[in-house]
Amino acid sequence: MISFAWPWLIALLPLPLIIYFLPAKKSTSQQSALIMPVVINISSNSVSDQQKRKAPLIVLSLCWLLLIMAISRPQWLGEAIDIPSEGREMMIAVDLSGSMEIEDMSLN
Repeated sequence: MISFAWPWLIALLPLPLIIYFLPAKKSTSQQSALIMPVVINISSNSVSDQQKRKAPLIVLSLCWLLLIMAISRPQWLGEAIDIPSEGREMMIAVDLSGSMEIEDMSLN
C-alpha cells in the first residue's frame, strides 16, 4: 500500500490556481496610440494559438502534480519481501602488464 510521509503537502496542489486568480496589481500604463484592427482579428481568430496555449498549460500542470507528489514522500508500506541469496558472484581483476613493474612510490 502506498502512503505519503507528508500528506499535508498535497494541499499545495491548487496553489497555482490561487495565485492565478488573485487580483492583479493595477497597471498605470495607457493603451497604445496605434490600433491595428487587422492584427487584432488575425490573432484572435487563430485556433492553433489556442491549442499552443493549452499544451504548455497541460505540461506545467502535470509537472506541478508530479512535483507535489514527489515532495510528499510516497512510501510503500507493507512487509518486506525476503529475497534468498543462493550464492555470491565475485570477479577479480589483475593487471599483469609491464607498467605495473614501475615503482611510483619510494619508501623513506
